[in-house]
Amino acid sequence: RQAATDWELLADPESTHFAGRLALKVSAFGEFDSANLGDQLIGQGIKILFEDLGHSCTPYPLEAERPPSRDLPTNARPGLLRRWHRWLYKEVKIYAHSIDAFLLGRKRDRYESYIRPIIEQSDVVVIGGGQLLSDRTIRMQLRIYYISKLCRTRDRPAMFLGLGISQPPTFAS
Repeated sequence: RQAATDWELLADPESTHFAGRLALKVSAFGEFDSANLGDQLIGQGIKILFEDLGHSCTPYPLEAERPPSRDLPTNARPGLLRRWHRWLYKEVKIYAHSIDAFLLGRKRDRYESYIRPIIEQSDVVVIGGGQLLSDRTIRMQLRIYYISKLCRTRDRPAMFLGLGISQPPTFAS
């Protein structure tokens, strides 16, 4: 009920709930920098939605920097260890989740230093768009967790808008 109440307050231009400010600075996190046209359109849709309500909105990618593609040249063949890792990552969810948690844990400080200034200069944070809640990997869930945690510690309202979940659901969802 609280999220619906906050949404109603954001949509009401007469609301004084947010320290009497009529125009809020909204920061939206999502996969808006991906090559997927749908993700890009969702980012623009969120921006337009809040701007039509009289607020400023800036979309930000969930990742500070998209890692470069590690595709091998077409004539190269990955070694046995890499092939084994790729198979495990694709087929064994607990293995993929462990790798994702380990990798993000290693760069947590760098990730938090990316999102902290964005959240601190925002009045409201929106996390949204697409199929961010996937069972195949927990990479997105961990980033959403860090954003939500920082919003809570900085006393910034956070809302989720249009989050999808993969099908069929498994234990992770």
